[in-house]
Amino acid sequence: MKRGLGIVTLSAILLCAAAIVAVGDPIVSSVVSSDLLVSDADAGGSLTVTVEWSEAMNTGVGPTLAFSPDVASTLTFSSDAWPDSDTYQATYAVSDANVDVHAVTVDVTGAQDALGNPQQDYTPETEFAIDTLNPGAVSVTPNLAVIMDADVGTATFTLTVVYDEAMDTGVAPA
Repeated sequence: MKRGLGIVTLSAILLCAAAIVAVGDPIVSSVVSSDLLVSDADAGGSLTVTVEWSEAMNTGVGPTLAFSPDVASTLTFSSDAWPDSDTYQATYAVSDANVDVHAVTVDVTGAQDALGNPQQDYTPETEFAIDTLNPGAVSVTPNLAVIMDADVGTATFTLTVVYDEAMDTGVAPA
């Protein structure tokens, strides 16, 4: 009689242990962008967003990634994959849409763990920025209003150009 009771107790313990493992909903551990600043140089390339969860996920159910603000003019979904059971990657084609977005957040929704439990709500954070907006000249001022014959060989002609954003002073304008 004690022997049967021991088997029941062991089965009950195993069932309780399984129930404890399945109690928690999955949590997004991290969201990482492959590029912190998408720029003109990235146009024609790609950006990958990698999401990690706290546990094995149902890889048959892809999560929804939502960018805020909307960056559809710059990023177009191209593919996704589950490199392992708790990691999802979405890849986007990058276009030069001539925009400047300082803080792009990525929200993650709709994922389920391997047992079908929905993920816990994720609070999106800033993951990257986009600056494909080309600088513009605000003003061009010559040092001489009129160049005269008397200036040839004796004066210097300069144009002072003011741009609408900080420029790389190590590069001479073409």
